[in-house]
Amino acid sequence: GLAATDLAHPLWSRFARVAAARPAHPAILDEHGELSYAALLSLALRYGGVISARVPAGAPVALCLRTNRHVVAAMLGALFAGRPYVPLDPAYPADHLTRVITHSGAGLVIGEMPADLVPRAGSGPGKIGIVSAADVVTAEAATRGEARPESPAYVIYTSGSTGAPNGVWQDQRGLLHDILQYTQVVQPTCADRHS
Repeated sequence: GLAATDLAHPLWSRFARVAAARPAHPAILDEHGELSYAALLSLALRYGGVISARVPAGAPVALCLRTNRHVVAAMLGALFAGRPYVPLDPAYPADHLTRVITHSGAGLVIGEMPADLVPRAGSGPGKIGIVSAADVVTAEAATRGEARPESPAYVIYTSGSTGAPNGVWQDQRGLLHDILQYTQVVQPTCADRHS
């Protein structure tokens, strides 16, 4: 169960406790098959290692990943590193993705991207680093997290339907509070699956 006392700790510590308690239990089922909590923890620490090494403290990392184990692990890795993630949909137009990356101040983009975004992200005066999910799999795992409950968790951009997209952020305590409310209403068990 998730309790209000969990809000005194970063979201990562809650995930790590669940992974330690149920290491062999399936955490994710995606097109690649089943991923256990122990394997998800390991992959998330690799993302955390890449993010910690390449993104300054407090700066965001852009995640342009499809919906699978990598996007979940990358989000958890960013939370462990104490860096906010900026989720990007790879299906969006390249100019929109470039605008969001530039506006957010992200210095690193992880994941699959439209081909025309890569040259723009990797060149120019404000050069943005690019790391593929495949490179993360073989990267060094992080050993020390920098997350705190007040660390920013993410920056999500509005659709921009009434003008330019705006970034809306949430800290780890707020995100964990949202999860607490969800679990109190839905009351999921370890046998449930959620999309």
